[in-house]
Amino acid sequence: MTKISSDFSDSIYITIVQYNETGNKNISYFSITPPEGNGGWTIGNVQWDLKTNPQDAGKILRDSLTASGNFTTEQAEAIRNALTDAGSNSNVNFGNITDSNGRPVSVESINSALSTSTAEQTNAIESRDMFVQNTENAFQAVVDNPNIFVSQAMEDPDTAVLLKSFFADYNNQYHITPGNSPMIDLLTKGEGTFGGDGTPVTTITINSATDVIDAVKRAIFATKYAVENPKDAGRRAAHVVSAWLHKTRCLVPGFDGAGYV
Repeated sequence: MTKISSDFSDSIYITIVQYNETGNKNISYFSITPPEGNGGWTIGNVQWDLKTNPQDAGKILRDSLTASGNFTTEQAEAIRNALTDAGSNSNVNFGNITDSNGRPVSVESINSALSTSTAEQTNAIESRDMFVQNTENAFQAVVDNPNIFVSQAMEDPDTAVLLKSFFADYNNQYHITPGNSPMIDLLTKGEGTFGGDGTPVTTITINSATDVIDAVKRAIFATKYAVENPKDAGRRAAHVVSAWLHKTRCLVPGFDGAGYV
């Protein structure tokens, strides 16, 4: 078993970005969007969350705003902090923050800056590279210590890509932390516990090499989110399989699946 290949990097981005996060929503590929549910303000087509993942989301936001030329690095950092501090509140206190021309900051002025070509390029490249690397780092825990059935299943290249695609989608939703993830437990120990927090707790077990993909799908549908949102969970799973079957290329403007052009 090896690390995620460069070919799989495309598969991750297609599956998570184009289909499951942006494809069915009327939002810009690069803008900030207000909180939904318990989440925070998000940025970009992976919808990096400033509440749940402030380090990565904040870096992409700051660097993109600075690249636009509309804000200095210090102003962009102040915007980052204001949006992070807002948490799940759609009302943001920008205080006395201004843009490089001295005008007060607003969500509209931020999104205007993020729509510039230089900001979009920075956003696309950093978002892609960061997500691929985060997923690769998380999956390395499986590569290093796979369950015997997972190891056998991964010997088939097509199965390996499908498994990694489901893993990437799960990582995008739940930010996998090796040592503290039921999905890692499932793929390394052959058993993981999912659900809880008001939904049924379900222990998923891998029974054979041919059961690995089905076990991962059972696990995904046993999560709290899937139990409460079965239709959307089904949509996400179907899109993972669709990307795997068709091996389409990412449709983000200016992005050719390998780099920004």
